[in-house]
This record gives sequence, structure tokens and C-alpha cells, in this order.
Amino acid sequence: MSRVVYAFELRGIQGYLFNTGRLKDMIYASELIDYVFGQPLDEALLAVGADPARPQPRRAGGAAYLVLDSQEQAQRLRDLWTLSLMQLLPGIELVDAVATGASVKDAVKAALDELQVARNKPLAQLPIATPLTALAPRTGQPAVDKERSESLDASTVTRRRARRVDAGLMGRFGDVSLKWPNNFEEDSHESTRFKLNADNFVGMLHLDGNGIGVLLRVLNNAARNLDDDGYIEAYRIFSTELENVTCEAARKATEDVLIPAQSDKGVIPARPLVLGGDDLTILVRGDLAVPFAMSYAAHFEALSVGFIQKLTKLLNTDELPASLTTSGGLVLVKPGFPFSQALTLAESFADIAKTKGTDAQGNKVAALSLYRIQGAVGDDANALFKREQIARNIELSLPAYALTSTDHEELPSLSTLCDLVDVALAKNFSKSRLRNLVSLLYQDLELAKSEYQRWRSLMKKEAHTCALWSKFESALVALVGELATDLPCSNQKNNEQRYYSPLNDLLVLLEGKMVSPLHLNKEANNDCE
Repeated sequence: MSRVVYAFELRGIQGYLFNTGRLKDMIYASELIDYVFGQPLDEALLAVGADPARPQPRRAGGAAYLVLDSQEQAQRLRDLWTLSLMQLLPGIELVDAVATGASVKDAVKAALDELQVARNKPLAQLPIATPLTALAPRTGQPAVDKERSESLDASTVTRRRARRVDAGLMGRFGDVSLKWPNNFEEDSHESTRFKLNADNFVGMLHLDGNGIGVLLRVLNNAARNLDDDGYIEAYRIFSTELENVTCEAARKATEDVLIPAQSDKGVIPARPLVLGGDDLTILVRGDLAVPFAMSYAAHFEALSVGFIQKLTKLLNTDELPASLTTSGGLVLVKPGFPFSQALTLAESFADIAKTKGTDAQGNKVAALSLYRIQGAVGDDANALFKREQIARNIELSLPAYALTSTDHEELPSLSTLCDLVDVALAKNFSKSRLRNLVSLLYQDLELAKSEYQRWRSLMKKEAHTCALWSKFESALVALVGELATDLPCSNQKNNEQRYYSPLNDLLVLLEGKMVSPLHLNKEANNDCE
């Protein structure tokens, strides 16, 4: 008896989320994408006589592989689901295929092969524009309606009118009573406004799991000897349990970092955009982005242990790693910066983190690459780093940091960088001298050396400032190794034959923490004591 599989995936999700540039529209779009894999897909399955509760190889992360009873049923579902998605998510790209095989494994493989071909044959998007068609100014797509004299396309109209009655995406981050902001407008109500600090920076944080491809290869090899039920169960566990790990790590990081930092009106200083599979994309207030990333990565790694153990037992293999890690990119931008470009840059920096966080054996540690954008950008992460972070023959930013541990030889620790920030926050540590030193490094290396020597001599005159300077240099040594005698940078060159220093990264986190309400409140309490 041949088995039949209907497989589909949503493509162009990033373009769909960010095509209007408005935070509200991004939020409603992400909620809609999250929603369609629940009740609408259940109802489509019921309509063709299939059981929505039936275990399936995959039904998460923007894709689904559905085992059905017959070719006719699969084709009916394909027709119905295509029509449903055109109405629920106009503008999204759907790629799908129906395939058969001697087993579920063979049918899924055949469907995936057909999906590869279908990706090169995208469906036409409706409605089609004519020379006389009015276009929506935000997206350039055919307008179908107006709102306050603004022409809107079908995608924008759908997301602005849609409202979920369940907790949806936000429910995965904690209690449904949590208040999440939906705009940056200064004149909006405080119960919905994303309130930023005085520096006005928000972090676009993108994190995704390491080694998932390797894990899938092991799963594919181990699943060769499984029957249909075992194959479905193995892939169901992989899909659902991995998503559970991701969601639970996000929830715990929210409890650790975001809830304690909520505003007087109880508004969380962040807004999730994507959470599913092994991916997390979230907007976070600038000073909280690094602590949130560290908390999430630690919980993701710890929670993945149980997931790996369950797969190991089911597949009876010893080839799986003991746990999974996650790496990502963080880009700090102003609210007016195009969020689609911010996410593209965050993903580009995530690639750097993954590359730098790989050891000689191919093992990947949890890593983060961070950057602050202060102007227009047209480059990818590597070009941006080369253009803005190199002064003479010194790199003033480290490409990536270890997120979860201090004992990885491959990367300096982000925790150590945070300790360095705490040292620089001390009242006796001159922030203006630090900024001036960085500025001089770009302008005149000899002047920078002279300034650094004067500053170091001044700090070593008094016992209390000498101790502070000693902590400063110790943290630098932990990050870059042996220091040069005349500048706060490495004494050895890297593979690009340049010296390196974390001074720009220090400034980014230091200036963010100086305007953090959590830090300011702590200082005020200390003054009162």
C-alpha cells in the first residue's frame, strides 16, 4: 500500500513581516503566521475528512508534512489550503507538493524533492496590478482599501483587521496577562507604547540553534530502519520537542530579564516577532538585549538535554550531542531604522557568530555577535565591520562572544565583557577619557598612545583608582590575552594580521547601561543609603 504526503512551506516570511515598516503591522503579521498552523489547518483537515489529532512528521516552523489517506484527499486538501492561505495571508509565498511512496519516509522524501522544484515556480500574487491600478505607498502592491486616506494592499488590510482571541505568540513568553507594546509613537497610550531609554536604542535580536542540520542527518540515518509509525513519531518528537525547548527558553528568559524591567504601567520592554522551530527574533530595549540573549541561550542549552535524551532513546543511537546551543546576532538601532534591514544585518552577524564559535572538531558553542548602527547602512556584517571597526591595524570590536560559558578557548566570554562594563561604570573611572581614547585611535595612533599612558599613570597614583585600573586590565586580558604595553589591545595579531580590542563593544554596552532605568534606580538607592 502506497503512502501519500502533502507537504507545504511558507516562504518570504521576512518580507511579509516587514513590508510596511510599521511595528503594529509586523506584530499582526507574525500573529497571523503563527495562527494559520493551528485552528485554520485543523479545520481544513476536518473538511477533507482527515483527523487533525493524527500524529504528523512535521507541523511547525513555517512548514508541514501531512500524511493522508489517499491521493484524492491530499489533492482536495492542497486546493482548499491554497485558497485558505490566499485569504488569510495574502502576499505570502506558498510552496507545496503532493507525493506518494512505498513508505511515509519515501513519500516525504519525494515531496521534499518536489518542493525544491516548486520553489523555482512561484505562484502569481493576486490581485494583479494594471497600469491604472492604485498602489499602496508602503508596499508598492495593488491597493484594495483605504484607511485615513492611506491606500492599503490586501496584506496590510488583512493583518490590521485580524485579531486573535487566544494568547497566540505572546502566550509562549509567559502569562497571558503580560502587556506587550505595539508601537514607538510618543503620543500613544502608555499601555501600548514601547518605551525606550534616553539613548533611544532598540535591539533587533535574532538567535537560532546550532547543529540542527547535523542532528537531522543523524535522525535521517537512524530513521531508515523504522516503520511508518516509528518514523512519524521520531520526526514528530524532533519537531515539537525542539519548538518546546525554544518556547520554554524564551519564557524563562522573559521571567529572568524582561518582567523585572517592565514599566510603571506594566508594559514589557520588548516585542517578539518570531518564535518557532529553533528560531527567536525579538525587539528588546537596548540595555536588556544582551542579558536576555545570555539568559535565553543558557536555558536553551539546559532544556535541550532532555530533548536529546528522548531522541537518543527513541533512535537507539549514540551519535547525538549531549545538548544543543544557540547563536545569533544583535543589532542596536533607532526606531526609525528599517526593521527589515535590521533583521538582515542581525542574521548576517549571526553567521559571523556561528563561524567564530566553531572549534577544530566542528563543535559549535553558543555565541553572539553585536553591533550598534548609528547611520545609514548598505553593507553586510563583514563589510560593516571592516569599514567601521578597524583603526589603523587595530580591530576595536571583537567579532563574537561566548554566550553561556567562560571556558571556551574559541571565544572571549560575553560575561567577562559585562564585568568590564561594571568596572567602567564606577564613579572614579573616566568615561570621557575612554571615549576620547577610542576617538584618537581612529585619528592618530601616537596621540592615542600618549593619552593612554597619561590616563594609566593618573589611575595608578591613588590606591582605590589603582585597584579599579587593575580590574580593568584584568578583564581586558581575559578577553584578548596578553596586552600591548602602550595600548589596551592584544599584544598578538589575529589571523588577519591585526591587533584587537573590545573597546567599541565596551562603549556600546556601557552607554546603554548608563541610561538604563535599572542602573539609575540602583544608583539612586545607593545615594539614599
